[in-house]
Amino acid sequence: MAGCKLSLCFLVLAVLGISAAVQYRPPVVPSNQPVVSIQRTNGMTPSMQLDASDFLKRAYTLNTPSDRCSIFRQLYAEKYTQYKWHVAMHQAYSVDSLKSIELRVNNNENYILFATKK
Repeated sequence: MAGCKLSLCFLVLAVLGISAAVQYRPPVVPSNQPVVSIQRTNGMTPSMQLDASDFLKRAYTLNTPSDRCSIFRQLYAEKYTQYKWHVAMHQAYSVDSLKSIELRVNNNENYILFATKK
């Protein structure tokens, strides 16, 4: 009888374990989704930083780097109208700006978004 109870307990635990394993689904991240990391910031609030990352991801779907920069700047300028915004792809730079953020996409492309007075 003890062997039967042990087998029944084992069977119940096995079924619960299989059920839990079937229900778990890890999050799916599209393979073409760019990975954007913030490298440096100057005067950018956390919400401005998040917007910069999100807008660059949206712009990154375009074919040419020139189009990406243009759309990235346009999206940002529409939301933050108190500054004149500029975007550049770069390896090195020197900018006298009021606000700036440097972002890296897929660990190989660098973008800088910076603001000057209107």
